[in-house]
Amino acid sequence: MTTASLLHALDELRGYLNQAASHPVPQTVTTLLDDTARRTGRLCGTGQTHLIECADEALAALVISDRRLRVLCTRIGERHLAVSPDRLPAFRKAALALGYPVT
Repeated sequence: MTTASLLHALDELRGYLNQAASHPVPQTVTTLLDDTARRTGRLCGTGQTHLIECADEALAALVISDRRLRVLCTRIGERHLAVSPDRLPAFRKAALALGYPVT
């Protein structure tokens, strides 16, 4: 389901409820629909990524401070780096040049 299709389904549900109800739609229902619409699309998966675990925080800091490596990865947490699949070969090569082969 895409963001657009979910928002469309919410609009259809809201319209149906307003049309079919003999009384106004309860505030709790409209609040739920509004909250769901507001939250839709706030988190977005961007595809696969490789998680590189560093032995310690110092190594993660060293990697992320290296000019060749910092453009190829993102530090997440104290000891982990995220590398997109398209950048992994370049990351491995640069890490090896720094003396840290990725296993």
